[in-house]
Amino acid sequence: MPRIFDNIEVDLGPHLIETFRTSDRMDTAVGYFNLRGWLLFGDAVSAKAVGSSPGVRILVGMSWPTPKRKSLRTCNKLWSRSRTKATSTQRRHGPAGSKPS
Repeated sequence: MPRIFDNIEVDLGPHLIETFRTSDRMDTAVGYFNLRGWLLFGDAVSAKAVGSSPGVRILVGMSWPTPKRKSLRTCNKLWSRSRTKATSTQRRHGPAGSKPS
């Protein structure tokens, strides 16, 4: 069953080390991997017997947005910019329909 580690409440490093020690190999997929993280379990990987396949495989990356998601993201950016512009105009000139004092 998949588990989610956020490294805030649940740390991934100790779990990876323990899981790998009791396994022959490990395949994992992550959205981001800092190479300094290899220091946490590199020794455990080096201690494993070398076989015909790699002891650890890490898939790093994320999915590409679909055209629909790209369009939504663009609309959100444009809406956010228009709100920022309207707010700054309102600060300079007062709310729409108000009379200057």
